[in-house]
Amino acid sequence: MIKRIVRSSVAEQVYSQLKENVVNGIWKPGEKIPSENQLVSLLGVSRPSIRMAIQKMITLGMIESKVGDGTYVRAAGPSAFIDKLASMGLKPKDQIEIMEFRKALETEALKLAVERATDEDIAELEAIHIRARAAHKKKDVETYFKEDLQFHTQIFAMSKNSIFLATLQNVKDSLFSHFYTMARDFFETFQVPGDKEDKHTIIVEALKKRDVRTCVKAYTKLAQELIAMNRELLQKDAGKK
Repeated sequence: MIKRIVRSSVAEQVYSQLKENVVNGIWKPGEKIPSENQLVSLLGVSRPSIRMAIQKMITLGMIESKVGDGTYVRAAGPSAFIDKLASMGLKPKDQIEIMEFRKALETEALKLAVERATDEDIAELEAIHIRARAAHKKKDVETYFKEDLQFHTQIFAMSKNSIFLATLQNVKDSLFSHFYTMARDFFETFQVPGDKEDKHTIIVEALKKRDVRTCVKAYTKLAQELIAMNRELLQKDAGKK
């Protein structure tokens, strides 16, 4: 059920209503929820408030966004880690801690990938990267986000570690949801790096050579840049208040 929002703390009230529909089974696992435009109309609030509420639910693993399709209620049975996050209620600053966790996890997955990936695995990673680079150059943020997500998912798959893969599937939205928001907000700001400077390119080439040191160095720089970018966004938001 949907009720119009009339009080302050609009984004939190939107989140509360959407969460209630999921928890109470009004929106069932696998079901597509109303679009942003529909929610704006139904709730009588601004689009930013809707986006903030939806982003929070994605981060908590309650719903998932499928690029070009819509937003769906996640299947039942999320991990205990996600359940704990949901009970805590993440704040914007928590995104940085999530990114730091992702950095630690993916660095180890990358080290294993250097040892265990087949030539076919690396060729697939390179194909994904080529598609992502093409989308980046065209400023196609949705396609770039989709391919970039697949790029990093492939790294975990190449680790050949079932626990890493299981962890990734359970916390995937929390680990990666922040990037689409940043990509959408900053895509027009930063120039496309040349191949020699692009960290993803460096990672692919280093994997071909089984050069773990260069892989980890490039990924560490990439992760640090994302964390710094997110801090910049938080500071700008704080300055507006």
